[in-house]
Amino acid sequence: MILVLAVGTGLAVANIYYSQPLLAPIGSGFGVSQGSTTLVVSPSRNSDTPLAWLSCCRWVTSIFLGGAVATAVSGVVNDRYGWTGVSLVGAALALIGVCVWAVSTLSQVRAEAAAGREIAA
Repeated sequence: MILVLAVGTGLAVANIYYSQPLLAPIGSGFGVSQGSTTLVVSPSRNSDTPLAWLSCCRWVTSIFLGGAVATAVSGVVNDRYGWTGVSLVGAALALIGVCVWAVSTLSQVRAEAAAGREIAA
């Protein structure tokens, strides 16, 4: 169990550092500055973020709200069902996220294909 926790902690810390070179592409993908994308990968700076700035950037706000909801839900689930319940809820939420991504990507591809057919006609 200690080995699992040690590896998990190491990966969590490494997650902050290996993503630093990717901040510029992440920022250009979302249309924000590299400094703004630092808020996503650097948790220590999140506490300094003014709420007015969060209201301007919906994707950052949704990340914070998602984290808050997940923390609250995992606490309740842990009290009732233990670590197994938390793991199952996490897996279910990840599966829901993948399904939402797949449906949105598929609808975007279909819309682009329909727009391409209209232009060709």
